[in-house]
Amino acid sequence: LGRDVFQKLEELVKTHHRVEWRVVGSNPVKRHYDKFCKRHNGYIHHWHETTKDEYGNYIDSYTYEIVNRR
Repeated sequence: LGRDVFQKLEELVKTHHRVEWRVVGSNPVKRHYDKFCKRHNGYIHHWHETTKDEYGNYIDSYTYEIVNRR
């Protein structure tokens, strides 16, 4: 599943002007998204304590944005 997601993201980055997605900080795949975004010169927006987990604790979320300037 993970490889398919990254292949689709590669396709979207090549065909669209702007691609944006969001992930919660507790997601273990976050570090892979960080590398992907850095490779494509994207932006990572860090939002502090925006989401609650199933135990009622606040966790951070991140928005990834890649803009193609052709």
